[in-house]
Amino acid sequence: MSEPNKKTMRRPEAHPDDHAARQPWRHPAAMPLAVFLIALALRAVYLSEMRGHPLFEFLVGDGDAYDQWARRIAGGAWRGDEVFYQAPLYPYFLAVVYSIAGKSLMAARVAQSILGAAACGLLAAGGRRFLSPGVGLVAGLALAVYPTAVFSDGLIQKSALDNFFTCLLIFLLSRTVIACAGADAALTPAPAKADAPSPARATPHPALWLAVGAVAGCLALTRENALALVPVLLLAGWLGGKPLGGDLLGAGRLVEARSARASLARVGLLALGLLLTLGPVAARNKSVDGQWHLTTSQFGPNFYIGNNPDSVGSYMPLRPGHGTAAFERSDAVELAEAALGRKLTAGEVSGHWFEQSLKFIRAEPTRWLTLMGRKALLLANRIELVDTDSQTIYAQGSMLLTFLDQVMGFGLLLSLAAVGAVIHWRAWPRLWPLGAIAAAYAGSVVLFYVVARYRFPLVPLLALFAAAGLVDGLRLLQTRGLRPLLGPLLVGAAALGLACVPVVSAEEELANGEYNLGKLLLDRKRDPQAAIPHLLAAVQGSPAFAEARDAVGVALTRTNHPLEAIPFFMKAIELNGDYIQARFHLALALQAVGDTAPAIAQLEAVLKANPNDAAAHLNLGSMLAGARRFPEAIEHYRTALRLEPDTEDALNNLGIALASIGQMEPARAEFEHALRINPDNPETFCNYGIVLLRLGRAADAAKALERAQRFRPEDPLIRQNLDKARAAAGL
Repeated sequence: MSEPNKKTMRRPEAHPDDHAARQPWRHPAAMPLAVFLIALALRAVYLSEMRGHPLFEFLVGDGDAYDQWARRIAGGAWRGDEVFYQAPLYPYFLAVVYSIAGKSLMAARVAQSILGAAACGLLAAGGRRFLSPGVGLVAGLALAVYPTAVFSDGLIQKSALDNFFTCLLIFLLSRTVIACAGADAALTPAPAKADAPSPARATPHPALWLAVGAVAGCLALTRENALALVPVLLLAGWLGGKPLGGDLLGAGRLVEARSARASLARVGLLALGLLLTLGPVAARNKSVDGQWHLTTSQFGPNFYIGNNPDSVGSYMPLRPGHGTAAFERSDAVELAEAALGRKLTAGEVSGHWFEQSLKFIRAEPTRWLTLMGRKALLLANRIELVDTDSQTIYAQGSMLLTFLDQVMGFGLLLSLAAVGAVIHWRAWPRLWPLGAIAAAYAGSVVLFYVVARYRFPLVPLLALFAAAGLVDGLRLLQTRGLRPLLGPLLVGAAALGLACVPVVSAEEELANGEYNLGKLLLDRKRDPQAAIPHLLAAVQGSPAFAEARDAVGVALTRTNHPLEAIPFFMKAIELNGDYIQARFHLALALQAVGDTAPAIAQLEAVLKANPNDAAAHLNLGSMLAGARRFPEAIEHYRTALRLEPDTEDALNNLGIALASIGQMEPARAEFEHALRINPDNPETFCNYGIVLLRLGRAADAAKALERAQRFRPEDPLIRQNLDKARAAAGL
């Protein structure tokens, strides 16, 4: 047997994983795992610092709405009876956590922190394949220490899921559209050819394309505008990892039967993944409303908020002072139905607001384009625009978040990402999915309106390119000197300058944060004295902040200083004449100081703007009754009860007004109704006993008054009428 020809034999190349097996720290999973552990440790420190803080103890805005929704789901109301108005996946996620760990906010924050840390590991793994191990490591660590990421993972908000699904999507794309990580063409002297063969790689498993579609669907169920990514993903599926450029423009290879079948298979799997996640939600919405809504029915109102004559590019409620989830759906429906004069379906409400936006765009295209430019600047700005929760205010309770805020921000991230994008310009035919996803998502935010948590899904994408700017920028500097970096650095400086354009004031954003904290202390913790300094700070930081002035007035009224509150309410109304809530609060303060006539005038103005305000009807009825205008008072009490049936105060007050004009039998019926709602109210029992006494039912009156006396044994009015009833009954 002859010996083998040594000249033609090749020694088998060692597989990278063989080397990793001998050196576990070199294993591809080691680096993402290390990033995950670092990110998790940072989030654990943050949660420990914030434990017991009022901002963690009480929820406001969307967080409160999601918590209540999740508690209903965990209690068995998993289907609901209305079309989803807010993205549904997050409250269902919360409900699962509550079902497993009890209805614990801290358990939800811990679960979110684990997901947030996992997102950092996924980004590191995705960056490793898209660019290089070093870039992946730096990108993962950048997200781990990014202050907004740490802050968002601790909020009862859907941003934690946004981040996780975005990073998971990047990771899956790195497994489907990118070959094995290797040297970047952008760092070689000669440009890479568009049709150059890719490095050897395993064909992605078809299930990965199904997963890409499913994850994109999940992202759309937490952030509806993520539907803008679907065309990008479908194109990525069609190309299947082939570079964008020659293959797309030269139809030769794309129309080959085998290539076309493979492309259709990938697109079909991706579409199936989308259908599996979005389909059940759309079908559920159809079953409860009779109309198809792919995710939610708030497209029209959200589009209008960012595209109307009064829009400033950020969030503004449809009604001043109603900037919480509790009012969003009801305000959109009530205003649309009032405008069209009929009941509307969820789809018709959305269509009405969208049409109003189109009217503005068609009537004033130049003004609209200017507004779009402002929103683009807001998107790129270094300042995190406050919606409900202010990162700056939270940082006051966390040394870690304060430190991270000083180290890194959106402006620096954007600048470094611009540097990395220019350094890798030759690789864009291969990296195009990342850039296209970032552009599509950024465009969808600008099309609506900009707040910090809406732009947050851009952060992982920017972190990848920022890491490339650092890692490969330093490599270029070491190997080729400063000259090749001049262009990227110039672009990065321009991006930093764009982020620093003073389109928004840091003082005003801080004022928003102080306002939200003050409102939390005022409304949720019911500590108006503690709320006043924060609300005054909001007024000082933003003198035109009408809502903050109104809140100061409310806090002063609740601390028995209605006279000092009145100027704050009046200034709020001066700043915003449509601010109905401030008029309502002004009326209560005027009533408290004895100015009944102007108080009545303010409530009449409130009801002229919103005839369905039950609280205004109730309070106006009380003021009219105090002025002995009982027939008018009775009319408003009845309207309040029509709008909000079984309101105990309205029933009790209506009974008093009816008794005051001698209608004892109707008054008795109202008191009995009130007692069915609350059988332990001594005032109602006292009023009920007095009416029974006047009706000649002395024995029954004595029983009612005895019940009242059990609650208030020292009340002279109850004792006096009880003595009369006992005497009349011969007891």
